[in-house]
Amino acid sequence: MRSLILLLGCLVMESTLTDPCGNYTVLEQPWRSTDCIEQGCSGQWMCDTDLGKAWYRLKSSGGWKIPENVVPRRRCSTDYPMWLNGSHPTVGEGEVTKTICIHANTECVQPLEINIKNCTEYIVYELKPPPHCQAAYCTDPGTANDHSTRESTDADSQSPTPSPKTDPGTANDHSTRESTDADSRSPTPSPKTDTQYKMIHMEVHSKRKVDDETAKGIVLKRLQQMTKEQCPGKSIDLNQVDVQCSDVDPDGNRLRNKQPGPDNY
Repeated sequence: MRSLILLLGCLVMESTLTDPCGNYTVLEQPWRSTDCIEQGCSGQWMCDTDLGKAWYRLKSSGGWKIPENVVPRRRCSTDYPMWLNGSHPTVGEGEVTKTICIHANTECVQPLEINIKNCTEYIVYELKPPPHCQAAYCTDPGTANDHSTRESTDADSQSPTPSPKTDPGTANDHSTRESTDADSRSPTPSPKTDTQYKMIHMEVHSKRKVDDETAKGIVLKRLQQMTKEQCPGKSIDLNQVDVQCSDVDPDGNRLRNKQPGPDNY
């Protein structure tokens, strides 16, 4: 009896489209800073009740992180500031659930549970709208200096550029425009991905005489089924990169080889 050996190389790509580190919305809103008292930075009381539940990255001169300590009332351009009751996760902790407090009658009323992830260079938050106005998430201005210094250092090490010339007469116009755009929310493309590539080597023995194309189809279909069972909810792409078939005797020894060449699907 002869058996057919099928050597199948598959390239498995695990998509990170669901990774919040590569799928978030940037909030560039300096008025969230704890240094902003009452309406001094915004001209009006701010509120996050219209903020949809989604992943966000805080990135402005007002700070890049939610403060980890109690924020006094009437800060962050709102009456009831929202702060993180605890510490931010480390990179190794992955995605964690933390408590957000609203400082109203007491320092922590109507707490919200949100998800947070440390993406090494920045933090992303799965924010939820507060139950009422005027309440808004705050940012720690001290964290803005840390990140701006790091980005400045990285930029200088890559390619220095000459300073653009500025017309003194238009300086006020630009500052006014930047202040008006402070509330803009801009979606960002995936800055980084953790896509993993794995090469799988399979050796399949068939007791019946099977032609090469049928054997390849059976194995690829079974492999796709296995990846769906073991990685539910993840996007997996399988690409057949090389196939080699040969006949073997009952002891598993090859009798002859044939090289059909690579088949790319």
